[in-house]
Amino acid sequence: MTSLRRALLALAALALLAGIGSAALIHASEHVDDRGLLLALTLGAGWSFSFTGLYAWDRRPGSPIGPLMTLIGFTWFFQGLAASNDSAIYAIGVIGQLIPYAILIQLLVSFPGSRPQTAPAWIAVGFAYLATGPLQIAWAFFVDPQAQEGCENCPENPIKVGPESVADAINGVQVIGGMAAIVVGIAVLFAKWRRSTAAERQVLTPVLATGGLAFSILLVQLVLDKVGASGETKDVVYVAAVAVFAFLPPAFLLGLLRSRVGRAEEESFALSTENAQLIAELRASRHRIVEAGYAERRRVERDLHDGAQQRLMALTMNLRLAREKLDANPAVTGELLDEAMEELAAATAELRELARGIHPVVLTDRGLAAALSGLAERSPVPVEIVAAPSERLPAPVESATYFVVAEALTNVARYAEAEVATVRVARDNGVVEVEITDDGVGGADPEGGTGLRGLADRVAALDGRLEVRSAAGAGTTVAAVIPCA
Repeated sequence: MTSLRRALLALAALALLAGIGSAALIHASEHVDDRGLLLALTLGAGWSFSFTGLYAWDRRPGSPIGPLMTLIGFTWFFQGLAASNDSAIYAIGVIGQLIPYAILIQLLVSFPGSRPQTAPAWIAVGFAYLATGPLQIAWAFFVDPQAQEGCENCPENPIKVGPESVADAINGVQVIGGMAAIVVGIAVLFAKWRRSTAAERQVLTPVLATGGLAFSILLVQLVLDKVGASGETKDVVYVAAVAVFAFLPPAFLLGLLRSRVGRAEEESFALSTENAQLIAELRASRHRIVEAGYAERRRVERDLHDGAQQRLMALTMNLRLAREKLDANPAVTGELLDEAMEELAAATAELRELARGIHPVVLTDRGLAAALSGLAERSPVPVEIVAAPSERLPAPVESATYFVVAEALTNVARYAEAEVATVRVARDNGVVEVEITDDGVGGADPEGGTGLRGLADRVAALDGRLEVRSAAGAGTTVAAVIPCA
């Protein structure tokens, strides 16, 4: 059992004892007219808030809702202290009996968050605590309980220091502050409900509806107090308000449960949207890879037709002419053979270059370091190889790394206007890190052409990622990370 749960169980036992103690004080009271009703209302609201709050605290330890509900439940038992025949206990009960209403306003205007989010919400909370805290304490120093209607048998006030008229004046300010807190609080609840989404309303509606109804009834009670309504009428309204308050904890709990379900549904929808995006990106990547394959084959076909094939055809014609001239004109034959040898050398070079574009022989025979050195030597922009793995890597990783560097250096030569480029390839912690940096003009757009996008697809096919950093005027860095077990 966790320390939090042990503490919550201890609080539950304390709440049980507090309720029993309040019930005993109410049962023995000599100045409460309807002790059975007060006992039921005090235990119903106090235990309802306490035990529901402790359950919510256990289920959502990081949320303030459970602790605040528990605090409301404990402070509700001040009602029992106010029923005591002992003057000191009675005075404590009178001072604290309004505090749960202020905490409840704070909880309502903050729900489902931890604190008020708007200025009106803070105003409601401020008025509530002012009326039930400092003003209630000040009122307690001047009130004469036995002068209050229906409280002729109440104990004397042991802390009374001044005339009853001061208590009446303070009470008038309290009523105004309490009414302001309730009116603004109800407006905050309504505004919160109106601007909420359909999913949020499922969470807010049980709490806001029950709380709004309870405070509306309490507002009516305050108005009845000021207009001099009969005691029976005020008692009926008070009973209705407390009865509705007793149903608030289940409403809070329902809201919490709905918020968890709603959050789970929302997370599931994020996940589903993200999965859909990933699938779409995967399909697009596969489509680009297929298109790149078709384009590469067409390029190879075109290069063969326009380059080596034409040279080989010219070589065939020269050899045929040389055969015809062999006996009649040996000098011309020699010239034709020289031209044929030149064409053969050029065709061989073109085929070698074409093969290098498909897959360089040096990469297969001598590995990545040698292949990168070849790229650096052929680059029109000076290239420094600052790091390259000496050991052989898996063939797909070597190939992807080679073409990332090759494409990046080609872009440097074409667009960067750079004076130097650096290449770093390192194997570390199960990945190969590739980085090509230049000191050129920057401003490269990965989406602006097919070269870098094709590299990204090639790297992604190996579960890697490609990143291009290219601020204008600050050069370009092409970085890739490729898994390599």
